Amino acid sequence: MEVIRPEYRPSHKADRYGFAVTSFIASMIGGLVFSFLFVGDPDQLSDGAAAFIFLLWVVLPILGIVFGSLSLSSMRGKGLAIAGFVISIIILVLLIFFLFVGLLLQ
Repeated sequence: MEVIRPEYRPSHKADRYGFAVTSFIASMIGGLVFSFLFVGDPDQLSDGAAAFIFLLWVVLPILGIVFGSLSLSSMRGKGLAIAGFVISIIILVLLIFFLFVGLLLQ
């Protein structure tokens, strides 16, 4: 029977630093897309470009939340995971708020 020393046992916690970085980057790009809608003139965009930007505005924060929550249990990158998670939630709350206000004003 083979004896496995404790220092050579595989750990149960996976290193998900890449997920934390992905969460942070997705939330930052989602924030840039969000700010682009207020700085730029959305009326000058074609319908396809506006749909693509709206899709990015919705998908990137959702990816930030998913990857951030997956990497919260990791030892490395916990700060990036928390930052990506929080920024993504803020962006989604603002998205829901602006959609609700836009529907009320029509």
